[in-house]
Amino acid sequence: MSWLFDRLGTLAGADHLQIVVECTPDDRVAHLLAEAATLPATRVALPTTPAPPIRGLGEALFVASDSDTAAFSNLTDADVGVAIGGHAPGAHVTVSDLEDLVSLLTTLLTMRSYAQEPSY
Repeated sequence: MSWLFDRLGTLAGADHLQIVVECTPDDRVAHLLAEAATLPATRVALPTTPAPPIRGLGEALFVASDSDTAAFSNLTDADVGVAIGGHAPGAHVTVSDLEDLVSLLTTLLTMRSYAQEPSY
């Protein structure tokens, strides 16, 4: 678990972060993605076709999917790929359900909000 927490911390401090979530509609996830879109240097991509996310220059990725294994094909060791409900080649972590994804997203967004907070 410390590996995952360390990796989330790295994403939280990334200069640019893209979050891509492909799963069955869920109000909790939608709320978290809307919150993520308000954070500085954070882009929420809502893919419309099953294809790997397109990485922006210098952008780290957090990708979660409950069905599309292609979403994990371009991830690096600096990214986090979360397979929801089953194993997927290329994913770094498998969680059992959306509840676990909500916990991971909440943690990432909390850490990122502090990391992106301006220092005075």
